[in-house]
Amino acid sequence: LLRMAELPHIGRNCALAACQLLDFTPFECRDCSKHFCSTHRFAHSCPNKSARTLTEIPTGSEGAPLRPYLCSLDGCHGAESIKVVCPGCELNFCLKHRLDMDHSCPSLQKKEKPSVSNELREKIEKEIKDQLEKEQKKAPIEKKTKVFSADEQKRADRVAVMKLKMKEKGEDLIHIFVETPMDGQRRPIGVGKTWSVGRCIDASLKTFGIINENGVFGAKRLRFYSETGEVIEESEGVATTVKDMGNAVLKKEE
Repeated sequence: LLRMAELPHIGRNCALAACQLLDFTPFECRDCSKHFCSTHRFAHSCPNKSARTLTEIPTGSEGAPLRPYLCSLDGCHGAESIKVVCPGCELNFCLKHRLDMDHSCPSLQKKEKPSVSNELREKIEKEIKDQLEKEQKKAPIEKKTKVFSADEQKRADRVAVMKLKMKEKGEDLIHIFVETPMDGQRRPIGVGKTWSVGRCIDASLKTFGIINENGVFGAKRLRFYSETGEVIEESEGVATTVKDMGNAVLKKEE
């Protein structure tokens, strides 16, 4: 049998002066870049010991590593005292990289989402289609509008104005009810006693969220009309034309 001393050109001698053992598979220290045998791999009084990272592998009194199982992830120098084998790739890893997603395990690429059979897909699509057809065939629900008597309407108007006053901060206001045929609403609004009808129109549009196109060239203006269908001039004072708790119909001029 050939002895190691007879093949000095193969392997390297341990850099530890007290050892100098010729090793065919020497280990390179990541801190001092010197080569050592397996016995002194971690126990050679490395001069760069203070610069080592927290992943340094501790050793026992005889130089044997206390955590001999190295992490297989490139760039990681961590190790554990027990084997931590990934069932997917069957390689050993440290606790930090033990999960398949933490070391980009090749087994992840093999996992595919279960495909739905054509028969099941057609069944689901048919059920969705049948449900949509049922919804379309349903008769639309008609909203029942309660018809108030004259006294009931006045009482409801007073309640609506009282609720509005609780939110208002201004003083010296009158309240009018504005009917907007475009959305079928009739709503109260507080306006100044000295305001013109034109200013009340602008305030109503802003309060009720209606686009104001009165200043757009060529667009039909939104005007106040009386309940009898007569146009209320914008220059007139609202207090003398609509009055408190009165009604005005807001619609585009004809």
